[in-house]
Amino acid sequence: MKEPSSEDAREIVEGILELCDELFFASLATEEGEAVRPQIVVAPKGPDGLRKVLDSSLGADTGEDWGPPYAWRVIALSNPQPFTASSIAKLAVAAGGGRSALVVSPGAEELEITGIASRNPTTDGGRVLVITADRPGSLVLSWAARELVRYAQGRITEPPADLFGDKGSVIRDALHASSVSLRAAARPSWLAVQAERVVLGLVRKMSQTRHGGIVAVQREAPSEAQSASVKLVMRNPEILAQAVREYFVAGGKWWTAAFASPETLERRRERDRARTSFDNAKRELDALVEDVGQMTAIDNALLLARDLQVIGAGYHVSSSQRLKVYEATDPAGVIRREYDLQAHGARHHAAAAFADQYPGAVAFIASEDGPLKCFYKVGDQVLFWRLRLPDL
Repeated sequence: MKEPSSEDAREIVEGILELCDELFFASLATEEGEAVRPQIVVAPKGPDGLRKVLDSSLGADTGEDWGPPYAWRVIALSNPQPFTASSIAKLAVAAGGGRSALVVSPGAEELEITGIASRNPTTDGGRVLVITADRPGSLVLSWAARELVRYAQGRITEPPADLFGDKGSVIRDALHASSVSLRAAARPSWLAVQAERVVLGLVRKMSQTRHGGIVAVQREAPSEAQSASVKLVMRNPEILAQAVREYFVAGGKWWTAAFASPETLERRRERDRARTSFDNAKRELDALVEDVGQMTAIDNALLLARDLQVIGAGYHVSSSQRLKVYEATDPAGVIRREYDLQAHGARHHAAAAFADQYPGAVAFIASEDGPLKCFYKVGDQVLFWRLRLPDL
């Protein structure tokens, strides 16, 4: 790829600054007494170009019918609106929160709002820039669902560790270990990433409910004492695992059909049918993750055991107020400092206690008005990471 010239680089920086400037002031506005939470997705080639953006999470970049899915559904405007703070604030109600965003594209002379887009929930949004004002005066710039930079309280902060994606992440390894049998059923093997995506989806939904909650994931089956501490017990704990296996089966059939040869009309029809079944399986799984994730709004924790068994909601974890924890800032948990947990409430202490009591267990916590956190025990120390997920 050709490196941008200094003039190109200057224009890119100026463009990003303009985007951030207007979105910042829009975030300070209110509509009908409520603060707006505007989000934009930058589409240099307009709404039609955004429609062609593909999921990039698997590293593929083809537009064939056996390639990755399209990342965005787009409603284009025939009368683009000016990209100003006032226009953003008024239109944000149609694209504020969840997976929706205003589409921003270059016009004849100025930037314009050219549509409203919704991210395909089974994708990472692809290689496009998304800017979110998740609270008044706060901006988050993301690329392919990864946070690049955050501006809050008058300063720029470093992006948090990617606990789900980085190969050196102890959390990623722990989630792999908790779903070994389930992941082994994935054919081809790259489909196995869906097991971590399910957990990520549950954590994201927990954050979006804004009630606060805990998603507790352990490697082993629950003990009798644990089962007795669950308020709402699932009749079928395999509900998520079954949906993931159906996704694996549909994906395997699609993959086989995609590379069958020689090419014939019947094979193309078979490939189309397999792709439709695969897409349906992904939609069903995503909808199920949304439903299960909503249960995190119930007091106490949503408990998952090995291979994504959903034990139930309202799981009470006995906690100690004297447990020592350390804040980690790198995915491997090497860089850490002692942290005083006493300033936090019962939910934080319960998450830390769960990680301490059950080897290999991971606890994700969402506060009603604070950042996500993740607790995990490395050696004899309970660590936690601050975790941020883009709304899109």
